[in-house]
Amino acid sequence: MDNQFVILFTNKPVSNTKIIFVMRKALLLIIVIIACSLATQAQTIVVLPASHDAALGYHDNFNTAGNNYGTATQNAGYTIPGANGGLNVNRALIQFDLSLLPQGAFIQSAKLNLYAHGQSGPLIGHSGTNNAALLRRVTGPWSENTVTWNSQPSDTSLNEVLLSASTGPLQDYLNIDVTALVKDMQNNNNWGFLLKQVNESPSNVLLFASKDFANSAKHPQLVINYELETSLENLNETDLFQIYPNPNSGNCKLSISSFSALEEMTVEIYTISGDLVRTVIVDAEISHLNMTDLDAGAYLFRAKVGDRTQTKKIILQGKE
Repeated sequence: MDNQFVILFTNKPVSNTKIIFVMRKALLLIIVIIACSLATQAQTIVVLPASHDAALGYHDNFNTAGNNYGTATQNAGYTIPGANGGLNVNRALIQFDLSLLPQGAFIQSAKLNLYAHGQSGPLIGHSGTNNAALLRRVTGPWSENTVTWNSQPSDTSLNEVLLSASTGPLQDYLNIDVTALVKDMQNNNNWGFLLKQVNESPSNVLLFASKDFANSAKHPQLVINYELETSLENLNETDLFQIYPNPNSGNCKLSISSFSALEEMTVEIYTISGDLVRTVIVDAEISHLNMTDLDAGAYLFRAKVGDRTQTKKIILQGKE
């Protein structure tokens, strides 16, 4: 139901006292509506610079696999012929400090911006006809100042992102959707991204600027859109809903406030990694929820009423 004001016209005399009372109520209603709108649309966009990055490289016949390239100006995925035979291969590690997000931040989207490096020695920039690359989540620790090709951390192909082959040597790769990867980092250990070619075969190059590149406008960026778990908690109005008991063993009750009962409520249940597992339409003031088919762990309940939303974390301790 949309928020509406109803103006009544009457030919009966109305006292000044009643007019003032009605005006005060209308003003209070306006304030409440504005407050709810501001609170429930409290999505925030933050742009994070890379906190750490490093090139990983080996060059056949040059014994470079044990060298650290933490100050390299490029984040690259390439394979080219070696200067004295064999291959010259590069990968990159890129990390962003997710601890800068406030506690309880629910990530709506995460987009990565990688900017073309341009000329670097014999490399003109992106090149080759088969230079597609992958972004993967790193699953082990590393240090920018000590990591080498030989000591590079482990990674996972889960939710990996494909970077299509380039269309030119100076192409920027903007708004790369890495939402699932960043949610995985938020809910597990955050050791950043690995950039590598899909097929490490010559001669193919993707060459991006690192955080050590001279032009800071070309440094890697991670743009995150998030909202807080409980977007109405600072209002004096009643919460949209309550779940009790919390924690529970899969059977619980959902109680909606009288403030919410004016409109239909939709509750979406997400895993902590952001996967939607269930959608519930709530049409009663108190509803019983049976979640015994779900695995134990933390879940996010996201309620929607009109243009208002509220998210709460619920803990399932196991099946009864």
